[in-house]
Amino acid sequence: MNSPTNPTPLSGPASQFVTDWSAYKHEVKKVMVGLDDVITLAGIAMFSNGHFLMEAEPGAGKTTLAEALSAAMKDGVGGYFPGTADMMPMDIIGSRAWNPETKRLEIQRGAINETMNIVIVDETNRLSPKTASCLLEVMQGRRLNIQGFSMPMPDMFMLIGTQNPIEQEGTYPMPEAMLDRFAMRLTLRRLSKELEMDLINRPAVYAVRQAEAAGVVPALTPVRMAEMRNYAQSLTIEPAVSAYIVELVRATSPNCQEFANHMPKEFRDLVQAGSGLRGSIWMTSTARAHAAMRGSDKVHVEDVQAVAPYVLQHRISLTPDAAFNGTKGLQLKIVEALIQSVPTVPAR
Repeated sequence: MNSPTNPTPLSGPASQFVTDWSAYKHEVKKVMVGLDDVITLAGIAMFSNGHFLMEAEPGAGKTTLAEALSAAMKDGVGGYFPGTADMMPMDIIGSRAWNPETKRLEIQRGAINETMNIVIVDETNRLSPKTASCLLEVMQGRRLNIQGFSMPMPDMFMLIGTQNPIEQEGTYPMPEAMLDRFAMRLTLRRLSKELEMDLINRPAVYAVRQAEAAGVVPALTPVRMAEMRNYAQSLTIEPAVSAYIVELVRATSPNCQEFANHMPKEFRDLVQAGSGLRGSIWMTSTARAHAAMRGSDKVHVEDVQAVAPYVLQHRISLTPDAAFNGTKGLQLKIVEALIQSVPTVPAR
């Protein structure tokens, strides 16, 4: 992820942000080998108050990364549950049941409860659409609504979903409304041969609790994480950068003039729908988090371009023919092409 350099030494809140983030990342890296950019993207989602979707073949480290992010959190609460087709909404968010001893309706906790800061939903696309829909309010409204009884989630809360793109039996296409609520989506790559050799020679890899075996020391509390998020979201963003964000996001949608202006001809007949307003919002908040991570007090166009592929690719819907016949990673190629075609200086 390329970023502009800082012309002046870091100081004050910017310096403390970078120091604290570096300490947290250092602990996560004890478990995750060769995936520095992936850890950074997870941090960007965290400090943009967003959620994170990872897609990769089995054994690529999706769940391990999510568990490492949770293990490096001090005094926080992590949660995990595997998605299965037979799960019901009450299995996830809980229910109210009659207690004959107290003669009262009492809360029966589900896989997610109101104390959790990071929740890992493994194999998210195995949840039925009805069950997956119960996560919408948790992700967007940050609360559990159990049969009319509402409980807020912690101020620092992130849901990490994982998907296996290969095995389709027993899976459901993720509803667009749910997919749109993930701030970022990425596909984990295969490690290089050298890194894979390094990995298999680490004793912690063979432990049941890898983070504990690797000596992960909790580095950030949820309170400090929330403070860092609030600082990142306070960074200055100039009107020209905001204009670039809007131009880039609208260029993904066939309903906007910007699509005709900027979408390369070879992709125009392949896009059925593009990003909506939520894409512009996530682009702004993730760009701010990216700028904070490099110690800047201002968002640059380069920050926007660094996060755009991960914010926009899952917000582009392909036509049925393109989805059936298209090459792997077509949405990512479309976003990368738009980054090249949309001018960074808005037209007057």
